[in-house]
Parts: sequence; C-alpha cells; structure tokens
Amino acid sequence: MKEEKEKEKEEKIDEITKEIRELSDIEVGKLTDLSEWEGVKRKINKIEIIEVKSHYINGVFVPTETQNKKCLRISAEPIKQGENTFIPSELFNLKEKDGKWGISTSEKSKLRNLLQRYEVKKINELIGKEVLLKVKKNGFLGFYR
Repeated sequence: MKEEKEKEKEEKIDEITKEIRELSDIEVGKLTDLSEWEGVKRKINKIEIIEVKSHYINGVFVPTETQNKKCLRISAEPIKQGENTFIPSELFNLKEKDGKWGISTSEKSKLRNLLQRYEVKKINELIGKEVLLKVKKNGFLGFYR
C-alpha cells in the first residue's frame, strides 16, 4: 500500500513536470504606441477627488493591509488614436489631518509644486492651463509635473 502511494505521488509529479515543460509563450494585448504624443501640449480640463486603496499606512508600507486614501486626479483633454480614446492624467496624494483632507504644505509636495509652476493659488485655477504630455513606462499617458 505504501508503494502504491509512492507510485501515485511520482506519477503526479511527472504529470506536473510535463505540464510545466509544455508551457509556451502566449501573446496578449500589446501596449498602444503613444510616443507621437510625447511633448504635445494639451489643456487641463478636469479635476476630481477620487478614493484609492493604499498599502501605505501612516507612511509605512504594509503589504497585507490597505487603507482608503483620497487623491486628486488632474486630467487633460482626451487624445483620439484610431478607435481608442486616451485621457492623460496624473494622481496627486492628498493629506488627512483631523478628519479633513487637503494639500500638503511640504516643499516636496508634487501638487504644491504644480500649483507654483503654473502660478495659481487654488486648484480649480489649473483648468485651462496647458501641460506637456508624457508617455509613461506602463503605457499610460500623463503629463510633466
């Protein structure tokens, strides 16, 4: 009986090994080439607050937990390429203090730096400002901050 179990175990391992050897490359969707849009100017046309799940809790990365955080999504005019429409956008972290969400006053704040670059005091004043588009490594279309 012990020998039968050993034999079954070996057969199962052989079967799994055979399956692994037979694995082949499968072509899946390719990223659309957006390189022609690199450096093109588009106007900011939408700003919204969205909620995202983050593994950063109190500034520490915790891979087993998530926490809801708010971000500001700033979008530029859509790009039409063939049948596809791409919306260039960037996410900016918002900070929470005493239950209220706002913009960090830190010198390192990317959102604060964006407001200074465009010489505006309020976020809604970014609407209509031109940004230079940037093709990101992951195939998304954003803009230079």
